[in-house]
Amino acid sequence: MSKRSDDIEKGTILDSSAKAVARLLSKKAISEITVKELCAEAGISRMTYYRNFSSIEDILKKYLVKQTERFKKEVMKEERFGSYIRRENILIGFRYLKENSDLILCMLNQNLGDLLRNNMVQEELNLSYRSQCSEEDRYITVAYANTLFGIYTTWLKDGMKESPEKLTDLILDLFQSRLRRY
Repeated sequence: MSKRSDDIEKGTILDSSAKAVARLLSKKAISEITVKELCAEAGISRMTYYRNFSSIEDILKKYLVKQTERFKKEVMKEERFGSYIRRENILIGFRYLKENSDLILCMLNQNLGDLLRNNMVQEELNLSYRSQCSEEDRYITVAYANTLFGIYTTWLKDGMKESPEKLTDLILDLFQSRLRRY
C-alpha cells in the first residue's frame, strides 16, 4: 500500500472510530466502552484498533489533533496565520466546533473536556513560541486559550443560541487591546 493510500485509510479509520466513540459516549461512560463494541460500532477489526490506537482516549486525542491541523491549514491557506486572535480565525473555530458538536458535547458530558482544553492551550502556546514571546505573553496566551475554551464550550452546552459573530466580538473586546502585536 502506498504512503498516500495508507494515510487516507488511517484518516478514515480515525474518523469512523471518533464517530463511534461519540455514539457510544452518548449512551454510556467511557470506562464502560469495550474495545469489542467500539470496533463493532466503528466497523473496524480489533487488529486495526490496536494497530492505530492505544486507548479510546487516544482516538479522541488524535481526532482533536486532526481537526486542529485542518483548522491551521485553512487559516494558512487564507494567509491569516500568525495569530488566532483574528475575527476570521475565531469564526472558523466556531464552525469547527459546530461541525464536531456531537463529539465535543459527549466529551464534555463525560468530563473529558480537558482533552480539548489541553489541545487548545498547546496550539496557542506553539504559535506563541514561534513568535518569540515573553514569559508574560505566554501567560496571556494561556489565558486566551482558556477563555476560548470556556466561551466555545459554554456556547455548545447552551445550544449554540448566541451568534458566533457576537461571541467573537466579545472575545476580541477582551483580548485585542492587550494583545496589539498579534
